[in-house]
Amino acid sequence: YRRLMRPSIESQIAQEAKEKADDAAIRAFADNVHQLLLAAPLGARRTIGIDPGYRTGCKVVVLDANGNLVAHDVIYPTPPRNYTVDAERRLLRYAAEYDVEAVAIGNGTASRETERFVRSIRFPHKVEIFVVSENGASVY
Repeated sequence: YRRLMRPSIESQIAQEAKEKADDAAIRAFADNVHQLLLAAPLGARRTIGIDPGYRTGCKVVVLDANGNLVAHDVIYPTPPRNYTVDAERRLLRYAAEYDVEAVAIGNGTASRETERFVRSIRFPHKVEIFVVSENGASVY
């Protein structure tokens, strides 16, 4: 027993304990990462989100400080349409109506042109402009 069985049983018990500890650690890590990924990166701010595009336009959403959708639209400030006056008017209206504090622009197709356009707008109050990663956004 002491020479053959006991070491085998102890090894098996230790292996099972390690597997349980690993599972618990993975669950704790997953819970923490889940909360981290769901946290608003800018904090509780009223935000305009823009998914840039050329042919299909730039998809626009307005979110309240809790992340709830309050408005959505499509603007066309980039080629081929170049409706910059209309796009600026709409963004200014949303910024004023919802007291927007930030604009987040996706870093995909047409992001540089869209960022340049948004930065050219003279908002009536301070609005911070960010370019954010679109990685994983296509899942939604």
